[in-house]
Amino acid sequence: MLSSGARSRCSTTRSGSGRPTTSACSRPWATRVWSPCATPSSTRRTSAASGSCATSKRPCRPPPRRWISNRCCSKSWLVRPKLHRRRSDASPWTTRRRVMQSGEPVMEARVQESKAESPLNPRAVLCVPITLRGTPLGVLFLANYQVGHAFTADHRNLVTELATQAAVAIDNARLFKDREDVIFQSLVALANTSDARDRYTAGHSQRVTQYALMIARQMRYSPNDQSAWVRLERGCRLHDIGKIGVPDEILRKTGKLTEAEFEKMKEHTTVGFNILSALKMLTDELVIVRSHHERYDGKGYPDRKKGDELPIFAWIVSAADAIDAMTSDRPYRKGMSLEVAIEQVREGAGTHFHPDVVEAVLDAAHSGTLTLIPQESLHPDAPTIGAFENPVA
Repeated sequence: MLSSGARSRCSTTRSGSGRPTTSACSRPWATRVWSPCATPSSTRRTSAASGSCATSKRPCRPPPRRWISNRCCSKSWLVRPKLHRRRSDASPWTTRRRVMQSGEPVMEARVQESKAESPLNPRAVLCVPITLRGTPLGVLFLANYQVGHAFTADHRNLVTELATQAAVAIDNARLFKDREDVIFQSLVALANTSDARDRYTAGHSQRVTQYALMIARQMRYSPNDQSAWVRLERGCRLHDIGKIGVPDEILRKTGKLTEAEFEKMKEHTTVGFNILSALKMLTDELVIVRSHHERYDGKGYPDRKKGDELPIFAWIVSAADAIDAMTSDRPYRKGMSLEVAIEQVREGAGTHFHPDVVEAVLDAAHSGTLTLIPQESLHPDAPTIGAFENPVA
């Protein structure tokens, strides 16, 4: 802050270069150094003309490289010193980028510039490109942080061989992933074909998948394993693939099924399991395909498993499948509202459904995260019957 007595004028002249210079000032100081960590008592005032301290005859030290407020009477301006951050051209990031662009290995040994240099700066680097059929995929980067331990040509040859093997491994992994995607898409097409054979169940697998994901999110299912979610979604998409083996006269029958027909319909769980069991890429999906009609009390099919004999994802799909079945119209009965279906799920806790899954269904419905997936009604005038009543004459 300037004192009240510091408002007198100062005279300025221009040098040969045309720049204004201070020639005299009625106050003994014209420049004040401001430091963010300085106290008022430590603030030093210097004379613009002589550069000496206003309260002492000894010359002042040069101001630190901080914010400097230059004030000469009524004129004031701020000067901020420029801080130059020099980034080394030999930094690890620059080295990797250079190797990726050129496709040539880099082996360098670096000299310690000063004792104050960070120990995290590598003293020797070796960077080799991972190239497949002329296309760079990445780099292998090695660093040594001890002074005097440079890499040799033997190190470079070894790492180059490792980079070649890594390129082949990456390519094989990509091919395997592409093969898995092709196989899965073929299976989904087969499952969709099964759905399309019966227009009353068209889109059933997709809706079951969405209901299962709603329930799983409510249960915070496998938060640290994204692949578990992939397997859950795959299992839902494929859960009725075994219906490809159910005769059309049973699958498309508009009336109630006989006991024999219903037994044939129940075989779709084992038929689907047998179709997919030869594929080693499927694990949880096989459990879902085989067990999505099991009951918590052991009265389901085909294996009459109960309780903890099945993993939780199988019980999630079981509830999702039942919700879609109850809310979908059939020729022999009308689909119920989501509220009635949720109530049926609540009543089936501990008998038909896993209690933890039922709790998640109720919570999701209450919070609005579980909503009815709309579908076209082909039989709006169909009669209403019990939720879990088998379509048997």
